[in-house]
Amino acid sequence: MKKIDIFSFVQHSGDYQSWPLETQLLHHKQPTQTHLPGYQLLHQFLLASGEYVLITDWDCPFEEATEVLLLSAEFALTARHSFSAHYGSFNLEDLQVIDDTNLKLTFYQNDCRQVTIATKKTGLLGSRIKVVQL
Repeated sequence: MKKIDIFSFVQHSGDYQSWPLETQLLHHKQPTQTHLPGYQLLHQFLLASGEYVLITDWDCPFEEATEVLLLSAEFALTARHSFSAHYGSFNLEDLQVIDDTNLKLTFYQNDCRQVTIATKKTGLLGSRIKVVQL
């Protein structure tokens, strides 16, 4: 899993309450057809398969949720895991790359989760993103 810096988000304007629930993805500052959940792009990685892992959030103290998104090489959203809970905080405080397919995410109050991205060949039942609480 290689850290990259090739994506960004279109910036929303106006009242936060009126923003759409998805944001247009930019690739090398050029618009794509892809719209993704979240308002802030926190981390981005390239997988050996040519796919991308993006970590986004909602950039709001009242919407403390984090999204793990898997994109195809053509920027299509192929898998998603949302970290969110009513009256709970999933404010991402730290991220560590463990190896080519695993990340360790640390949220508020040292709540740690391991995220595994399954390869296309092995795939996980129902999703290619598996999460385990540590």
